[in-house]
Amino acid sequence: MQLAQSVTPRAAPLAARRSAGTSRATRRICAVACERPKVAVEVREGASVVKTFEENCADKLLRDALLGEGVGLYKGFAKLSNCSGAGQCGMCIVDVVQDDDGLLGSREAVEEQKLRGKPETWRLACQTSLGQDDDIKAGSVTVAVKP
Repeated sequence: MQLAQSVTPRAAPLAARRSAGTSRATRRICAVACERPKVAVEVREGASVVKTFEENCADKLLRDALLGEGVGLYKGFAKLSNCSGAGQCGMCIVDVVQDDDGLLGSREAVEEQKLRGKPETWRLACQTSLGQDDDIKAGSVTVAVKP
């Protein structure tokens, strides 16, 4: 009976083993990320606001922040056939509606190539960082997904 009740670490669920403790490197990364200013992101789809959230990590990619918050970035078959953030498919296009603080920076060369002929406000979420500099100040950004 005692053997059946005891659980070895290998038999414990994976989620329980991961949450049991954090490594020193993970704690260090979290401490650095928490010191950065918050970026408020408002996400629209069409005319309606889909989600509003704040992101602590100012050097995070917009794609990762949106997907991490559960925002549907891709439409149709793009959910299955996207390049997972490599900047090669051009399916993670967002329209930057408002970025008064300049938190998203300017288009990269990959974006210029993929978005040739598209409006200047369109960006590839996988190539767009939320904040470019270490001395970035807090601010807000509004993007429209699936333009």
